[in-house]
Amino acid sequence: MINLYEKFKGLNRSIHDCQYPINSSGAIKAYYGIDINGFFRLSFLSTKNPECKGETKNIQVVKGTASEGNFWTCFNLQTDSLLSVFCTFGEDMVSCVISEPDESKAAALLRKRYSTWVALFKKNRSGMAVEKAKGLFGELYVLKNVIIPIHGVELSVKGWSGPDKASKDFFIGESWYEVKTTSPTSPTVKIASIDQLDSDKPGKLLVVRAEDVSDAYNGDDCNINKLCQALLPLIESQDLKDDFLKKISEYGFDFSDEIGDKNYDVKRIERFNVTPSFPAIRANNIPVSSVNNLSYELVLNAVKDFKEE
Repeated sequence: MINLYEKFKGLNRSIHDCQYPINSSGAIKAYYGIDINGFFRLSFLSTKNPECKGETKNIQVVKGTASEGNFWTCFNLQTDSLLSVFCTFGEDMVSCVISEPDESKAAALLRKRYSTWVALFKKNRSGMAVEKAKGLFGELYVLKNVIIPIHGVELSVKGWSGPDKASKDFFIGESWYEVKTTSPTSPTVKIASIDQLDSDKPGKLLVVRAEDVSDAYNGDDCNINKLCQALLPLIESQDLKDDFLKKISEYGFDFSDEIGDKNYDVKRIERFNVTPSFPAIRANNIPVSSVNNLSYELVLNAVKDFKEE
């Protein structure tokens, strides 16, 4: 796996207009470095223009010919605060061409990957609310550390239904999971609708105990951007990567939002078996049809008998 973050951090920022090759066997060569204005840069060298179109206020696209008729396509990061996600973007872009011997195929892959990413860097909303971002963080954390180890990458990503506003966060075969992210000491979790714990089939309630920590914290999987950076290399199919990134966007998150670097320290994940005897409110418990959109708080100590050790 290419670690662009380490490569960029190892550069001397005072040396401008420099770039260094990324080892690859593909027809299109990749480079990293610093542009003439001192911005971090990711570049691709090909014999033809791969036609990567569109740019945002955070990523400048510079194109031009080189010696012997070769063509440069360069992506310059305009905001240092987005370096971690720029590295995620860069690693994904490089991965699609690093071993492709056919330049036409590599150019098509590069063009498609950029088209997916450029939409995710366009800030077209007011920013994600802190609590919603914490919920997204918890679901991504569970996806990487709980669901994928059990069900594998493809089924897990396809089964992530939280962004689709489905009744459960994960549906995989006969299994379902509902994720709640809360502080390490909270005695309750909010159940936003009856459907979240209502099912004819047993499932699991996963409570992610996460503490808000400072920007200086540097743990593994500690924010949304780091989780995306860890998850994307696990997804081999480009179509499945597109599906994953689309779900991130549908959740309401875009990569220009600084909340992607908001840090959390996950203390533990508590797992509860939700069986027919689990004391949750279910649709058939409600005596009147006029009640709709019911939410409630679940007291976790009161369901400790359903907790996995």
